[in-house]
Amino acid sequence: MKNLSIYVHIPFCKSKCHYCDFRSFQNCGTDDINEYMKDLLQEIELYRDLGKNYRIDTLFIGGGTPSMVSSEGIAKVIKGLREVFSFTEEPEISIEGNPDTLSFDKMAHYYELGIHRLSMGLQSDNRKLLKTLGRIHTPEDFLMSLENARKIGFRNINGDLMFGLPGQHLKTFQQTLGWIETLDIPHISAYGLIINEETELARKIHQGTLPEPDEDLEVDMYDYLRSFLPKKGYDHYEISNFAKPGFQCRHNRTYWENREYLGLGLGAHSSMGKKRFFNAEAFGSYHQLIEAGKKPIAAEEVLTDKERLKESLMLGLRMTEGVNLSHLERRHESVVEDALIMKFQEFIKQGLLENHQGRLKLTPEGLYLSNSVFREIIG
Repeated sequence: MKNLSIYVHIPFCKSKCHYCDFRSFQNCGTDDINEYMKDLLQEIELYRDLGKNYRIDTLFIGGGTPSMVSSEGIAKVIKGLREVFSFTEEPEISIEGNPDTLSFDKMAHYYELGIHRLSMGLQSDNRKLLKTLGRIHTPEDFLMSLENARKIGFRNINGDLMFGLPGQHLKTFQQTLGWIETLDIPHISAYGLIINEETELARKIHQGTLPEPDEDLEVDMYDYLRSFLPKKGYDHYEISNFAKPGFQCRHNRTYWENREYLGLGLGAHSSMGKKRFFNAEAFGSYHQLIEAGKKPIAAEEVLTDKERLKESLMLGLRMTEGVNLSHLERRHESVVEDALIMKFQEFIKQGLLENHQGRLKLTPEGLYLSNSVFREIIG
């Protein structure tokens, strides 16, 4: 049987963060949540045909805020998956949670279910910045959740951070990194803020009630991040991710290595073979398709070999180890075109890419401008 990664989307939040444009909803009642979870279980059942040929190697329950749902609801999801799919001997099963919704009992139940990787959103230890972001937890909430998780037995823990925030100073970010490093969290994801339109944060910036983030300062923060964490024993293995030995996120590597994954739930995306597809993004459409006994797929596309090769290249370059070009060509049974090679050479001349013994990777300068590099490759 082939290994498969599965993502399960739980689109509910206690309060929507000011920067968030993910498919998530606040102030949903118990009936709405229960109806969605029922639909999700029926969607899992619709993939019984896939379960004959695939086994789950990694499972990531994300959102939204999955910890908004009762642990019994999460237990039903995992039970449903186990009835349809087999699992590998040591699957990586992760769940996201916000500190304000992670009780001791809830986390203990997660652990009993085989969820042994916990991802918590800290974003910052600065109260003013947390308020700017619309986060409703405190640093103390994070510390309490971390302490409880370790008492229960969790060792594989990720902490999310953000930088380049309105009003954030380099010294403030340095203090946050110093603080979180003392907590000995084995995995840290650190993301530069992206201002998405139609978010509360964008509205406040446009109104002038919040300052525009300073791009040069964000570069300084990222530079410090890349210097500080490796000195503390973290491997910078992907543009935004740092891990101590043995704690790289296997599920996320599925995406960066462009392997097969199945997305379940509202708006979830999937990649199976040459096909890419995504689910309906509206509750009504999702429910109607499920109720009709249909997979809730809203759209799909079949990629050509060249498109898949470019996609693998773009995703693989996110990892600091880069991409083995000869392996890439063999995998996709395709040849890297002259036009693409010319783009590589141009980026190498610009100091954004380097080719070391057949592995193409971003340089330190290229990490800052990775989005520009990716757009050129895909284009």
